[in-house]
Amino acid sequence: MSSLRSLSLSNIPGSPYNHQTARSILQHTTESLKHLELASIDGCEGWLEPSSLSRITSLSYCDGRLSHTALTTILIHAENLESLTLHVKPAQSFAPASLFKAHRTAFPKLRALSLRINDRFALDLGLFGALVEFVGHRPNLEMLALQDFA
Repeated sequence: MSSLRSLSLSNIPGSPYNHQTARSILQHTTESLKHLELASIDGCEGWLEPSSLSRITSLSYCDGRLSHTALTTILIHAENLESLTLHVKPAQSFAPASLFKAHRTAFPKLRALSLRINDRFALDLGLFGALVEFVGHRPNLEMLALQDFA
């Protein structure tokens, strides 16, 4: 698997064995993996390896729970991202506006951003403003989609 460039995992039951197997795949593709898609998998945030994230250019994280730790890991370690899709149900009491403000220079190569936050997450009232400020620092941004900010 050392030449694997793209990996898509979705609808994988949340068993310890499945989580261990997925983490192993990600650890063994650290050097080659460029595109990662994780969809409809609760608990997959623990699969986000900093060493893998540093080389990934496209990350899609959809329909999973997003925690403070997971978003921080992405913001700090995915410095080569050109495309980011986050369609998430955030963990309770997690308000990411402060993270987007604190890491406003993250993803300097970002060309596409799609963010959908649901489950009444709009209670983080500063989120939309923080995102507007965040994308203002992306001179290469060509596509922006923000959804479900009720």
